[in-house]
Amino acid sequence: MYNSDIKSFSLTEFLVQHSKTLKGKRKRYRTRAKILMATALEMERVGYENMTVDGIVETVDMARGTFYLYFENRAEAAKAVMRRYEALRRRIRPKNSKAPTIYEKILKYNLYYIGVYVRNAGLLAGREMLMREAPELNLRRDQMDDRWARVVMRDLHTRNCITTEDLKNPATRLMVRATISMVDDLLRETFVYKSPSMAEFAADEKLVAEAISLAWYRILYGKTPDLKLLDKTRSFAEHTSMAG
Repeated sequence: MYNSDIKSFSLTEFLVQHSKTLKGKRKRYRTRAKILMATALEMERVGYENMTVDGIVETVDMARGTFYLYFENRAEAAKAVMRRYEALRRRIRPKNSKAPTIYEKILKYNLYYIGVYVRNAGLLAGREMLMREAPELNLRRDQMDDRWARVVMRDLHTRNCITTEDLKNPATRLMVRATISMVDDLLRETFVYKSPSMAEFAADEKLVAEAISLAWYRILYGKTPDLKLLDKTRSFAEHTSMAG
């Protein structure tokens, strides 16, 4: 049922490994990469709120003045780290899935994104704090969510789940955005904020993936997937099914 080949990533681990491959690169490139690596390490170690420039440069035994040759302050360095996170997340995400059903495709994507949330929870918690200082990050997240909503709407139209008129209707986009927002908020509460009431679910990524995939499929596609495709939510789906 679950694809063990789905790969997520830890940005911090990626940056640490990347820094070991830079021999022969220009000094400026190597120094900037070291600062990004140190910033990511510090964000995970102490959180963005407690992160300092001194802590960053001490991590890689660098002069404080060197940091300011590349970044104006800790916020600019943290924003650069989050841009790397977003770029890597897009690059590694599942593409052109050959899953036989749309439900299995949705599940595959959700398994990937949950893995990313789990392995980058410290950085994502820091991003939430950083947004207070950098409202442009909120704008970027809004733009990404809106692009994703339009992709989903086109898929719904392609599969004859909505009409051409529905595709143009602002209410359709609003409903898709609502679904995206509910899923994002659930993942943040579970894996980033680590809310006590969600602790039992944080230990079971597959359960979370299946639950939100089932909810997503029902809300947007108006169907219940083949029960044989379900594992942890089969009984719930069977007893609440309204559509085949």
